[in-house]
Amino acid sequence: MVIENNKNEMNNITATYVLVKQSDLYPASHFRSGLFFTALVIMTLYFIPINWEDPIWMLYFEVGAFFFGYLFAYNRKVKRFFTFKSEMKEEVYQKALETMADYGLLGKSHYIFLFASQVEKRLECIYSPEIEELISEKDIERSLANAKSLLKNQKYKEAMEQGISSIMDLLPKIERTEILPLAQVTTGSKNLIDLKDDKANPEAENQISEE
Repeated sequence: MVIENNKNEMNNITATYVLVKQSDLYPASHFRSGLFFTALVIMTLYFIPINWEDPIWMLYFEVGAFFFGYLFAYNRKVKRFFTFKSEMKEEVYQKALETMADYGLLGKSHYIFLFASQVEKRLECIYSPEIEELISEKDIERSLANAKSLLKNQKYKEAMEQGISSIMDLLPKIERTEILPLAQVTTGSKNLIDLKDDKANPEAENQISEE
């Protein structure tokens, strides 16, 4: 999105967004889940009064429990449960920087970039120093409150557009034009979500449950 600004020193501001399914596979969460179910089986076997003639069966149960927990972590809610918030925060931020580099935004000026990830339910806003001179970080965080709420309610397109619009409202005397998601013009990435039009593209919401 290019925003014309005739009364400020900036000629234009590029404001865009990208939505992905998840920022990382979080392999550690799978191991934590596997270890949790293994410990659960060990505790259960300890309290069950059974005489094991061959202790190897206990090992079979423990190994089976580990693999069950490992695979069970592919469920989004389970993966979130076994992933630390600090991990998700860092991975989303790093993925946002990586995406900016892919689209050539790093090193440019006059831009606002929103990045959201569905699994982590996190929203990152990265902007150029020129924007930072006009509005404070606290004001941006407050303006994104509604967008974050929409993101948690799985209203992805509304969340991203609301986030961009709320930030633009903070900028002085800016004439806004159409918001264009970077994901809309991207091909060849299975992780990116197409946000062209919810009505014209009813599969946008289905992509989430089919992961």
